[in-house]
Amino acid sequence: MTSPELTGGAGFTYEDAVTAQYLAAMAKGTTAAGLDAKVVQRVAQQQADFGEPLDDVIVDAVSLTHGAVMRLSLQVKRSLTISEAQTNSDFREVIQNSWQTLQKPDFREHVDRVGAVTGSIAEESSRAFATVCEWARASDTTSTFMQRFVDGGNASATHRTVAEAVRMVAQGTGAPLSDDQLYRLFSHLVLIRFDLLHAGSIHEAEAIAGL
Repeated sequence: MTSPELTGGAGFTYEDAVTAQYLAAMAKGTTAAGLDAKVVQRVAQQQADFGEPLDDVIVDAVSLTHGAVMRLSLQVKRSLTISEAQTNSDFREVIQNSWQTLQKPDFREHVDRVGAVTGSIAEESSRAFATVCEWARASDTTSTFMQRFVDGGNASATHRTVAEAVRMVAQGTGAPLSDDQLYRLFSHLVLIRFDLLHAGSIHEAEAIAGL
């Protein structure tokens, strides 16, 4: 498995470094970020031609306890801004491709995960995004989840901004998600921060990736 950027002479990229972390986990028989403690079984890159909207990195993992399988589908962005601005093409791509992935007939509800890996993102927005995802996964119903955002709920202005940004951009048609759709999307979203400066040896990553 070799990145097109490598075959084109671009060298070892940020996307390859992210992929190498999951390859390292697969080689060691361990878990990695976003996998709910499941062990990495398969890693692939650039899967758009195989029907994967989130095509940068695809990771399949399995629970050693009961054999349950999950898929983590990721878009990789060196930096990311959470906003519904028309010019914010990276965030729109991540959220729209995440929503499209949820529509696949083989998507496993409450099991599979979709989202992004990024190296640079505003701390407040990142924390708020992660919290809203946690709220969704901890909520049994749409009503329970949305109660966080009503007057008197515990959502801050930043939580509300994050939720509305996702609601407004997900379908890419100008039509916002319904409450039920928003709850479903956040239930499966992840945002993983991966800083190359603190990710261990780049030479080890290159070795694991076979570069």
